[in-house]
Amino acid sequence: MNISTEELVERLRSRTASNQVGKAQGENRERIAYEGVDLSDITLTGINLNGVTMRDVHFKRCDLSQSTMRGASFERCTFEGANLSLANMRRARFNDSALVGATLYRIRAFGAAFSAVDIRQADFSEAQLRKASFIRSKVAGASFTRANLSLVDFSESLLGGADFSHASMRHAQFRGADLGEACFTGALISPTSLRDARNLESLRAEWVLVEMPRLDFQLRGEELERWLTGEAVTGVLGLLLPELPAAP
Repeated sequence: MNISTEELVERLRSRTASNQVGKAQGENRERIAYEGVDLSDITLTGINLNGVTMRDVHFKRCDLSQSTMRGASFERCTFEGANLSLANMRRARFNDSALVGATLYRIRAFGAAFSAVDIRQADFSEAQLRKASFIRSKVAGASFTRANLSLVDFSESLLGGADFSHASMRHAQFRGADLGEACFTGALISPTSLRDARNLESLRAEWVLVEMPRLDFQLRGEELERWLTGEAVTGVLGLLLPELPAAP
């Protein structure tokens, strides 16, 4: 639907207000696609975008903090420098879009899909991203510190210099991903997470926790370096682990 910036802003704010009053529509069933609108530099804090489809819409430097985008779809949209902190993006889809330098602090994005997106220098710190995907995306310099990245798929993405320090990455996948100069200090990963990843020899980490069936095993120093330059790419942790006492 072609619509002016003013009309779209008014429609979205009215939609948000009506949903807050009645809650009768739940996630709101509107499926109209808005196209070619520039919402740059506009404050839309707490706006309701549940289920909406946006194509070629600009959100540059827009304040979308605390917004709800459950099930929304964004195609070829731009969010450079936008503030999306605390947004609810459950199962939202971002395709061929740009979020360069955007702030996504503590977003809730279970099952969200970021396909072929540019999120360089974006801040995903402390985000809840379980089962999300970042396939074939540009992620260089992005921050995922202390984020929940369990079961997240980073396959074929460029992750150079990204910061995953102290993130939880149980069963995350990095197949074909370039991890050159990425930081994993304090991250929790599964033995198979780095299978078929690229440039592990330049990955930076003082220590990592490797998830094991009966305990999480800490690797640091030479042991960590040997694993990253050897067995990590095959998904194996062939270390002699300490014997544990039998269960009572």
